[in-house]
Amino acid sequence: KRNDNIKLEFSAGEVIYEEEDKLIDFSGKSKFETEFYLKQHFIKYRIEYGFSKDVKKGLVFKQSVKAGTKVKVNSDEVVIISKGPEIKIVELRGMSLSEVTDWVIKNKLKLEFDDAYDDSVKENHVISCNYKIGDVVEEGTVIKVIISKGKLVMQSFNDINEFRMWAQKYNIQY
Repeated sequence: KRNDNIKLEFSAGEVIYEEEDKLIDFSGKSKFETEFYLKQHFIKYRIEYGFSKDVKKGLVFKQSVKAGTKVKVNSDEVVIISKGPEIKIVELRGMSLSEVTDWVIKNKLKLEFDDAYDDSVKENHVISCNYKIGDVVEEGTVIKVIISKGKLVMQSFNDINEFRMWAQKYNIQY
């Protein structure tokens, strides 16, 4: 059935066990490929993440032991996976919705927005953001902004009939 749990087991391939092993270059390899190799060769490891403007997000760009070096089984290897380029948050407050959208797309981020009335911020411009200027984020981060609906204007009526005509015009139930 759709909601049933399925347990899958995968083979790591041939077990390669030697007292020492020559380490390969993990540069440009995915996290999966790197972990697969390290597990298969019984090398303990720790995954860390860092920014790299040159290496695509999700690929290895640094390792603690130089490729070609012989390492003992159960040695501790550190592999650093790219978070992609470092993206610094710019001043989003006051930007128009289209400007914010363009900036988010250009930086491979995600955008969520809500709206609110605001007397001091023009309609369709950013009132606030969930990040401050200078904060550093990575690709795929969700940027949440509140967009101004402009100034809240309260309609004024001289009598109940004027109100009823206005409500009928805008299909407002009262």
